[in-house]
Amino acid sequence: MAEYDSEITDKFQMKAGTSREVRNARMQIGLRNSDGKIYREVGITGLSEFLSIVQHLQDIGLVDELAAASGPRGGYDAVFCA
Repeated sequence: MAEYDSEITDKFQMKAGTSREVRNARMQIGLRNSDGKIYREVGITGLSEFLSIVQHLQDIGLVDELAAASGPRGGYDAVFCA
């Protein structure tokens, strides 16, 4: 887990799901902890929800490692870290 986790889960009222449910969603965001490991995967079905989450993550100071990528990498559309 990461110190900013509750700022994300509380804001978007996220619920736990299976890895399969996350992977079946249209877009995926990975959240990396201070150890460099992806500790949370977020599956998102709509573009507006994706953009809203991305904006919030940037607003709290996280950086998208894939911002300059031309497409998804490693199954993720975005990977955020502090």
